[in-house]
Amino acid sequence: MPHPAASAKSAKMAIDVIAGLVPGQDPDPQFTRRFVLTSEQWHEREGLSDQQAGFKQAALLAQLNGQAAGYAQLLMAMPARLNWVRMDWVWF
Repeated sequence: MPHPAASAKSAKMAIDVIAGLVPGQDPDPQFTRRFVLTSEQWHEREGLSDQQAGFKQAALLAQLNGQAAGYAQLLMAMPARLNWVRMDWVWF
């Protein structure tokens, strides 16, 4: 039986990558990106055991983290435009 939230297409978790020029000041919105994991993705477990579903969720988190970290590293390679980069994990 699917989890009750499986039909929802809302965000379950996001990693926000934000960056700016001067620490303590507002980030530069042109460099802000949000990497989203939906409730549908998180709760999808058709045909999976509890253990397999747990492994799938861990893999989804690792994939999302890799995408966000890759973008953050790209921004870190731009010291002439940016002096700080931050990643925030947000669970909804």
